[in-house]
Amino acid sequence: MKAKKKFEISIFIVIMIVAVLGIMQLYNFYYENKISHDTLLVLDSIVMVIFVFVSLYYFYSARKFYRKYNQTLRLQENMTVISEKNQISYMQYDVNKCMFYNWDPKTLDLKDGYEVEEFYKSVHPDDIDVAKKMVRYTTNHGTGLYSCKLKFKFQGKNNYSWQNIDIFPYDTDNEGFPIKYIAVLKNTDSIHKYIDELHEMYLHAESTDKMEKAFIHNISHDIRIPLNTIIGFMQLLDTDVTKEERKFFMDIMQKNSDLLIKIINDTLSLSSLESGYYLFNRNEFDIKSFMHDLVDNIRPNIHDGVELKLVEHESCPVHLDPLHLGEVLKILVLNADKFTPSGSITVDYKIEKSLLKVLVIDTGIGIDKLDQNRIFEKFEKIDKSSIGPGLGLYICKAILDKAGGQIGVKSELGKGSTFWFSVKYSANS
Repeated sequence: MKAKKKFEISIFIVIMIVAVLGIMQLYNFYYENKISHDTLLVLDSIVMVIFVFVSLYYFYSARKFYRKYNQTLRLQENMTVISEKNQISYMQYDVNKCMFYNWDPKTLDLKDGYEVEEFYKSVHPDDIDVAKKMVRYTTNHGTGLYSCKLKFKFQGKNNYSWQNIDIFPYDTDNEGFPIKYIAVLKNTDSIHKYIDELHEMYLHAESTDKMEKAFIHNISHDIRIPLNTIIGFMQLLDTDVTKEERKFFMDIMQKNSDLLIKIINDTLSLSSLESGYYLFNRNEFDIKSFMHDLVDNIRPNIHDGVELKLVEHESCPVHLDPLHLGEVLKILVLNADKFTPSGSITVDYKIEKSLLKVLVIDTGIGIDKLDQNRIFEKFEKIDKSSIGPGLGLYICKAILDKAGGQIGVKSELGKGSTFWFSVKYSANS
């Protein structure tokens, strides 16, 4: 049975009990005072009519009161749900007492009164001026709606949260000046988080735009140099040149053609890596044979005066992508050759638990510690005069990141460098 029906039945039972007691009292009065039967009937009828009208009045009043009570209860429940779901809080401010009171939406009661200075302690230091302006609005008996936003820490909470505050008067004195205000606080942390994310996206987009412009500038510059060299020496071949000069020109054209192909390949690799279409095809192969063949293929590209060596170990099957492993190793060896005027470049490898670790050790010019932190970034070059867009080490790091590996360098100026990378080699790892 619903609460409303129970209430109405209870009122009806009370009225009937009162009616019966009233009639009994009337009959007792009749027997004690010997009133005639007709007079008793008249009095009884009058009393019953009056009682019925009074009962109906009170029954109607009780139902009206119940409706208002029920509406208040529903309002209270709705406020509780709205407050909890939308993270809305309420406060009351008494201008005369200079006191804030928390307003509990579950009971509609005021509690926890505290002074203005205590309120300021809950406001983030950066927003104290905003809070003081809000209080000043109430002190000046503002009559409209005042809105502001600040970071606020509620009692029992450890962190500040962004709050949008709307404060407005709800009680006045005899002269019509507001003396009490209600402040509605709406948590807007999610909005500010979204705004921060948009800001980061904007900065990222702006940075990406700058990187794209830098990329186009660098690539166009690096492509133009070997291309102009090839075209220039091709034109010279049409002139009267000796056999030795022709061979010299052809060698220069070949080197610049190789450089141009390398720039194009690096650009394509970079595009594939950043677009997400860089696929890995793991196969099982013997690391000893792979390293031997790869070093032999790279050796003709090493300039005179530098020896390329391989430290060979026992055969060991690995489960990796040979194409990308070879690409990373070739970039590291040719990069070492670029900065090793004379001496040697040594390729070593070893199995450490589930990792294959490869080292490229050179006797070159070395790298300053300050430069070691940035050489794996895009378009970074230690020697600004060197030809190339500075993508090689960035591509190595990007490939190893996607393969779940790591790459690093140990170096000292004038004492050479050791580039290393490690990657899980097992099919189950």
